[in-house]
Amino acid sequence: MAQAQRVSINKIRADAVRVTRGFFKLYWVPAFVLAMLILPLFRDLLGAAPLRSPVIWLLVALTPAGLFVANFGIARMTPPYLWLLVGSLTLLAIGGAALVVALGTIVAQESSAVAWFFVAPLAIVFAATIYWVLLSPMIAALRLLALRVPPDDTPLPKVFASPLPQGDSNVAAPPSKNRKPVVIALRVVAAAVGIVATMLVLRLMAAGDRVGPIALASVVAIAAFWVITMLLRRARMHAAADADAALLADSRHPILYLRSFKDDPYRIDPEWDMVVRTPRSRGGRRREQGLIARLIASMPTGLNSMSGGRLEERLGALVAPIGPFITVGAPDEPLPQLGAARVYLATDSWQSKVIDLMDRAQLIVMAAGATRSVQWELDTVLSRDAWSKLVVLMPASTQEDHATRWGAIVAALQDESWHDALAGLDPREVIAMRLLDGGEISAVTSDRRLTVDYVLAMRVMLHQMQHAIAT
Repeated sequence: MAQAQRVSINKIRADAVRVTRGFFKLYWVPAFVLAMLILPLFRDLLGAAPLRSPVIWLLVALTPAGLFVANFGIARMTPPYLWLLVGSLTLLAIGGAALVVALGTIVAQESSAVAWFFVAPLAIVFAATIYWVLLSPMIAALRLLALRVPPDDTPLPKVFASPLPQGDSNVAAPPSKNRKPVVIALRVVAAAVGIVATMLVLRLMAAGDRVGPIALASVVAIAAFWVITMLLRRARMHAAADADAALLADSRHPILYLRSFKDDPYRIDPEWDMVVRTPRSRGGRRREQGLIARLIASMPTGLNSMSGGRLEERLGALVAPIGPFITVGAPDEPLPQLGAARVYLATDSWQSKVIDLMDRAQLIVMAAGATRSVQWELDTVLSRDAWSKLVVLMPASTQEDHATRWGAIVAALQDESWHDALAGLDPREVIAMRLLDGGEISAVTSDRRLTVDYVLAMRVMLHQMQHAIAT
């Protein structure tokens, strides 16, 4: 009887969330220190005083470096970034410990029971904060560096590096930047908002040490960041190339994304564990999110690798190194959704075009669904012996909808050699799976369905497929 190979990512995802928390601190710790030092500088500038402090300029130089490391570290988590995170957090932890020791020394010199009564609890809280903010992500990074993933005991950082970029001497030059008037207009408006917001924030921060202006400056900065992000996102939608243009610009075999059009609007819930520990649960609920969640999910990909967002966009960022990512667009969408380049097909000819794309694709990623079109696509993949390049994802959904999606997979494999292996899987835990020779199935399991789960699951699947090709 064929068996299912399982790779559980529960422990990996927990450490990945902690590591992301550590990278996230590299965004804000230098910026916070810089802001505290630069507030007096703004007032000096208004009085035409000279720039005296070299520390300020050192932080100005280091802050962009920290942002760069954090951005790419969150996205990749490869050994260089993990070791750099360990080193950075070690230095910050040493500095924090030095502050705790200095505080204890001052209190000891005072020899005041009242001072100990107030300061000792603060020191304990501060030490616990250092552990949660700095030491916990550092320990998690070391665990990830040492961890190996079954079934071939590959070092986890190597899995994180998948997919490996694929070169092709016949790849054409990328198409020129889109020059549509609406695209240019949106970008100009975004730049204008950024300039005005920057001037306003600097003016508010220079107003003094009062809490009011500084708090207002923070609100203005966050609001401007969100508005700029949404404007640039809209510009990208207007500028999106269609699938034909993407295939002309890149002659490598495409990655085909198959899903139900009904799944396009839904976003994955944010990963709040990066901020505070939340209860575990099996299977996220597919639903429209509230305003705060939508604001977080609208942030750029590099900044919110643990936030929500559309599954298609996450997949696009993952498979970009190996080829063009394409899909069939919903005929009624006013603008192309971000993620895969779209081809729009007539109702009476879409199946023949999809078959052609299946045959050309090097990889087929399918979001499981129970609609007739998705069922036909899965049956066609099996009938055309394209199953070896198929990865099936189980989207976050309600329990009833999840059972329906799983039932569609069971029905498609009812008379296939993988039926027995599929019966041995718990559908509540499966995030991604692929079909293997001999009726076996490789599945990635998790007790959640958040962005980090899909990112990790796809990296495991892509690594396995590349390893199979290499051997």
